[in-house]
Amino acid sequence: MSAPVQTRKEPLPHATVVFLGPHQSGKSTAAGHILVKLGGLDKRALERVDRETSNRPTSRYAWVLDRLRLERDRAMTLDLKICHVALPTAVMARCAAAPAPAPAAAAAGGSDSGSGAASASPVALTILDTPGHPDYLRNTITGITQADFAVLVVDSRPVVLESPSSCFQTRDLAQLATALAHQKTLIVAINYLDVAVEADPGLAEQRFNEAADSVRKLIKRQSQSATFVPFSALAGDNFIERSPRLHWWSGPTLLEAIAAAAAATPGITGSTAVAADLPLRMPLLRVYKVGGIGTVPAGRVAGGCLRQGAIARLLPPLPAADGGVACAASACEPSRGVLEGAVRSIECFHDSRAAAFTGEWVGLAVKGVPTWWLKRGCVVSDAADRPARLAARFTAKIQVLRDPTSKRQERLRSLKPGYCALVHVHTAQAPCKLASIRRCNAKGEVVEANAPCLREGEIAEVELQPLVPLVVEPFKEYPALGRFVVRAALRGDNGGGGQAGGAVGSTAAMTPVIMALGRVESVTYVEDTMEHVVARVPGPRKAPVRSISQAGQGDDPPKQEAGAIGRVQQQQRQQKQQGARPVALLAPAYTAPTSASSCAPSGPSPTSRGCTTDGTPSREGPGNPLNIGTGAPSHVGEGCPFLPVVELLSD
Repeated sequence: MSAPVQTRKEPLPHATVVFLGPHQSGKSTAAGHILVKLGGLDKRALERVDRETSNRPTSRYAWVLDRLRLERDRAMTLDLKICHVALPTAVMARCAAAPAPAPAAAAAGGSDSGSGAASASPVALTILDTPGHPDYLRNTITGITQADFAVLVVDSRPVVLESPSSCFQTRDLAQLATALAHQKTLIVAINYLDVAVEADPGLAEQRFNEAADSVRKLIKRQSQSATFVPFSALAGDNFIERSPRLHWWSGPTLLEAIAAAAAATPGITGSTAVAADLPLRMPLLRVYKVGGIGTVPAGRVAGGCLRQGAIARLLPPLPAADGGVACAASACEPSRGVLEGAVRSIECFHDSRAAAFTGEWVGLAVKGVPTWWLKRGCVVSDAADRPARLAARFTAKIQVLRDPTSKRQERLRSLKPGYCALVHVHTAQAPCKLASIRRCNAKGEVVEANAPCLREGEIAEVELQPLVPLVVEPFKEYPALGRFVVRAALRGDNGGGGQAGGAVGSTAAMTPVIMALGRVESVTYVEDTMEHVVARVPGPRKAPVRSISQAGQGDDPPKQEAGAIGRVQQQQRQQKQQGARPVALLAPAYTAPTSASSCAPSGPSPTSRGCTTDGTPSREGPGNPLNIGTGAPSHVGEGCPFLPVVELLSD
């Protein structure tokens, strides 16, 4: 049963915090503990969690957010979790009245840089809980890009803290938090000190100092602006109130550190006026279908103002490899190829709004837009006020964090023109081709115009070309839409742990590796964004399901694949066996013939369009932009900025 909608005349100031950390460090327990202690969970839901965790008391707070059965069975968070609480006035007043930490305390626990600017008024706090397992790095990056500041939860137990995987994750997450979050504020929460207290009450302080020193060595630059706080996520020591078991600690509690950082966010200090004057941009995080209401996209407003009654324009990206096809042309306006719908209502955590401003988390009921046309990564804009456009290419400055090359496959893995990597920006993920490289010095000045490749630690100005429709904006205008992460495009192409020198396209399970961080400097947009895209959508997207037909039906039975692309490929194979010639249509460089007799295209040659001379699709070219299994560098055809849409023409 949904919660009743309440109306508030003046909404509270808002801030967003994301909980990060290695696997099993206690992120979900800490976020759930805050939600329970501050009254963000109703009594009935809390009683249900207590009944479900009667045999597992240590999972009580984690199961407040981890509600999927798979998450509870595996004891790990899989997707991004969002919850909403209000920081009480007493906590904000205590932060405002707290003096600056003493030098000794600052040396042991970092600097509390935000306590002096804290406000005594209550603050609306949105909490994001991210997965800690490396396989779900995409969801973690999405949570960081939508947060104002981060809390890095670290396990203080020596066996866990000193493990290579924990050190690797802690370093990468700290770099992501300071590079992608809206602020440089980082709170390092040292967890599991209750284990040290139970073993030896005098060992907790030593364990905290050792853990803090280890983390400082890992994160280095990020530790200069970090606040170190000891706490216990399960027992609640130094969580909201000070604990007698940690009597040696004179710094802030975890909630006080969060409140101090929240008080310095733009949504509370009032520095969002510039962003409010910009055109509306809101990346979608989730899309819901509510009975009696319809399609409800939800996300955080990155800039501008969303008003009830406005005409919202949505740019849906094409999925890369989920087995389905999302059409760029709209069922609402197929001639223009855009998705537009009237905003009927706006809600912010069951609070009805007439307008939503920069930094607020809202859901909007849009009329006339099917749910299955939208997905994570779409961007909402105002159709009447400079709506968003797709990027044909964009220039950015990046810093290489890790060299993806290896001795055995240096040619394929080096960051050089033609390399294809995955780019994570706001809530979207898209493969992009590295078009050009201009190496820069530490001051950002170009020192080499056409650099052959990039190595670890180098800074460069690069030009990236998206292979699927993608919305990005310059960092100076929309910081939330201008920060991005570059990582290896394929699991077998990451240069990280696991098997060394794995082939491109390998299915071996490897840890995704972050290669570079960047900021968008300028964008070249696509004119008439969706007009030339050709696609056909039979219905809602489905997950790719592959199965082999039963034996005895032939020596080489065809594969039965679900999804539009799978059906097209299967029809192409059948037509090829019957002697027909399937035609691969590419958008926007090639116009489809209307009949089989007019198969002499005026555009590029069949070979440049990803086809062989006899018209059949080839393994190289635009039809296979990642060139999986070919060993050739990634590229796309001339005049085709996006991933081609393949369609079979019937005679």
